[in-house]
Amino acid sequence: MQPNQQHTERQIKILEEIGKSNRNNIDKDIRKNTLSIFLFIIIGLSISVLLLTYGGLQFIALAIFLNISMISMSVVVILPKNKKLSDIKEKPDYEIGIVYATMDKRVVGNNTQLKQSTKAITIVMAFLFMISVAIFILASNAYEPITYENTVEIQGTLKSISKDEGDDIHIKMNESDTEMIMSSIYADAINYQDLLNEVNVDDSITIYKDEDYTHYDEPACNILYLKINDIEYLNYDIALQAETDDNNLGLQVFLWFGGITLTLTISGLIALLFIYPKREANEIYDLSLTEAEKQLKRNELNKDIFDENQITKKHIKTTPQKGAMIVLIVFTVFCSIVSLYIFITYDDQVFSIFAGITMLSIGLISFFGARYVSKTYLELKGDTLIDHQGNKTKTLNIFDISKITTNDRFVTIYDSNYKVWAQVQCRIENVREITDVLSDNGIIVEKV
Repeated sequence: MQPNQQHTERQIKILEEIGKSNRNNIDKDIRKNTLSIFLFIIIGLSISVLLLTYGGLQFIALAIFLNISMISMSVVVILPKNKKLSDIKEKPDYEIGIVYATMDKRVVGNNTQLKQSTKAITIVMAFLFMISVAIFILASNAYEPITYENTVEIQGTLKSISKDEGDDIHIKMNESDTEMIMSSIYADAINYQDLLNEVNVDDSITIYKDEDYTHYDEPACNILYLKINDIEYLNYDIALQAETDDNNLGLQVFLWFGGITLTLTISGLIALLFIYPKREANEIYDLSLTEAEKQLKRNELNKDIFDENQITKKHIKTTPQKGAMIVLIVFTVFCSIVSLYIFITYDDQVFSIFAGITMLSIGLISFFGARYVSKTYLELKGDTLIDHQGNKTKTLNIFDISKITTNDRFVTIYDSNYKVWAQVQCRIENVREITDVLSDNGIIVEKV
């Protein structure tokens, strides 16, 4: 591959030096990227185990969806990087330098981009940590130990006993039409199979019920004490221990989730305050065009095929990514419905608060993501490119474009520092029209 005609001799020399110094890092970087795929999978599996352990099998669909999403995201993002690195192993130093120009920490501007992404991640992790703390405080304040002071004793004979998908035990008595339900918190402390084997229809039964209780908005009795044939299956000591175990599990979830988000928040702050400033001080490769090089480039374009009068009349906009918007909107609705379902149906306050607010938070993030995508598009206005990212915009004069690359998926625009300035999916409407106009006016567009 011959050096890009839009690179100056100074830039070519720098790129060759970057390539030469990074040639031995290619295999190491491929291994690091591959390990990150397994890390994504482990994170997905860990969250799924917590969901299934604490929420039950009714969350299996969400767990599967989460794992598929994590695996797909890691594969889609990381495998193309590894392929690109594998393809340049035997290439000249110049081509290796082009790939590593956007990754090498010694290149001016790379650490600034990393700081921006790290800042965004740190803010999200801090937000999630504060949510987890708020949930823990709310759950702790809402918890009231079991008491039999406001319960009513009912005696009768057993009509039926069953267990639902949420692990609640349902009991019916011959003497009452009201459904009596033992919360899964207490039901988990009972060997349900032994209970079925030991009792029979019409056995004598005594329960303590909580009067103020509904199940799926239907009148029901919350069982706080259960005795069948003089055998106590649920009493005060068993119920209190079950609540203690449930609270301990909630504490473990909080420590796990809060610990991870706090660790990532602190790590991000350390990187922003200490690591990146130190790296920026050690940046030695400046690929940006000098003012003299920019002026020479303008002169060359004007002498060749650049038509300034024609380009100033152009005004082209791409459309937002409709597919991504639809996915995010669907995910927003899905998370909202799930959170509402959790708040309404689950009797376990700790779980309902934790899971409900977590799903609601994810839904809000998806909502703002959809709003962001709706305001994200590329615009060519005269001799200026405008990249709209949500409520923020950045501009680039076409003279400052070092090159544009295209493949089957993306159009990538590089600024004068040879940094990725914008990346747009090829299937987005009007993006090809923009590249065609720039190509017609002397900007090099490469197929990669």
